[in-house]
Amino acid sequence: MRRALAVAALLGVILAAALVGLPPTPAAADGIEVQSQAAQNRFPDGVEFTVFVASGSEIASVRLRYQILPDGTTVFGRPQCTAGAAVNCSITVGGNASAFLVPGVDITYSWEIQDAAGQKLETPEARYTYRDDRFRWESMSEGNVTLYYYSGSEQSNRGLLRAARETIDRMSQIIGTTVDLPVKVWAYNSASEMRAAILSNRRIPPNANNPTTLGEVVYSDTALVSRDTQALDIVRHEVTHIVMRQATKGALGDPPAWLDEGTAVYAQNSLLPDETQALDLAIRRGRPLSIFSLSSSTLTQTDTSLFYAQAWSTVKYLIDAYGAAKFAQFIAAFRAETTNGALQKAYGLDQLGLENEWRRSVGLPQVTAGSATPRSSERPLPTIVPFGAGGEQGAGPEATPVGPGQGDTKPGEANDGGTGLGPAVIAGAAIAAAALLGGGALYLRRRKSP
Repeated sequence: MRRALAVAALLGVILAAALVGLPPTPAAADGIEVQSQAAQNRFPDGVEFTVFVASGSEIASVRLRYQILPDGTTVFGRPQCTAGAAVNCSITVGGNASAFLVPGVDITYSWEIQDAAGQKLETPEARYTYRDDRFRWESMSEGNVTLYYYSGSEQSNRGLLRAARETIDRMSQIIGTTVDLPVKVWAYNSASEMRAAILSNRRIPPNANNPTTLGEVVYSDTALVSRDTQALDIVRHEVTHIVMRQATKGALGDPPAWLDEGTAVYAQNSLLPDETQALDLAIRRGRPLSIFSLSSSTLTQTDTSLFYAQAWSTVKYLIDAYGAAKFAQFIAAFRAETTNGALQKAYGLDQLGLENEWRRSVGLPQVTAGSATPRSSERPLPTIVPFGAGGEQGAGPEATPVGPGQGDTKPGEANDGGTGLGPAVIAGAAIAAAALLGGGALYLRRRKSP
């Protein structure tokens, strides 16, 4: 009886260890033995995966097979290894803009090993959750939305969660989709504390003239927001990107920047004062941005406020003039159409036709194709390299891109007694990867952020 109880207790300990997510147990097959493996948080530089492997023959090949959920494709990374029949290997995933991780993202992974005798071993798939371990996070949920936070009152955090939940419901109806995946919102106390966790931090070095990122969506289930400036509207804006990604999943191409950002601004309760002023001034001077500039994301930082305001005004015009049902048809048409094709299908317009209707609605004269002159000060923002496309520590030629999501940037306003920031951006770190594998070539579809 005591022996049976001891065995049962041992089984209980093993089961409990599995449930709390301890590192996977060592594996062995065909003479190759994985004696230990681990995944260690290296925030803000990603996750370090290590493995110690031994065999009767020299280890010839070790690679990490991983996928960043929910958007990533399978990636193979080549670790740095010692040589011989017993080797230590390590590789860090998420340490740069080419393979970026956000807090709360889950990574599934396994090791593939081969020795000089041709023997092979693949370890069982394991899962690791990446965390920003600088703070002690708490959480609260409503439906499929979970808010993670480390500061703020119970009331203010409930307000952020409610804003996310209500916006997803409202914008899902307007856009014409259902968001049934778990949604995670990570609320930082300030934009400066959030900076280490966001993708735009890796692409745009600190500079006094740069906008400040107040929120970002990179993966289609996770929004990062700062709460020191207009926190409720930042939440509304960012979760709308999650709704839009769900609605356009599998589409031929990404929605144009004016549609993606304009819809996110539409979800806010109000424009920011500088955005309203920028749009009013551009209309008074007869110098709004062309719709093609709104699509190309080649805006200077001084045009950021005008971009958001005019994108919002264009989306608002479509919804006010034609109704929410038509707008949902427009979004749905992206599954099989280009931007002009979707506009034609839903409204009988192309982008120039839409621009002229919008201009007429604000009292401006019509323009013709090619008549809009780009502003001489325009310059492109840095291109965001798709995930896994190179630059990964130890990654060899077999690395395959992962394809996550989108985000934004925007000027701020005080909330809950917070301080206003200087020029700001709700950040558009939007990346989509379309992998067309043929003849050994990999083709990527990129999107820049305004």
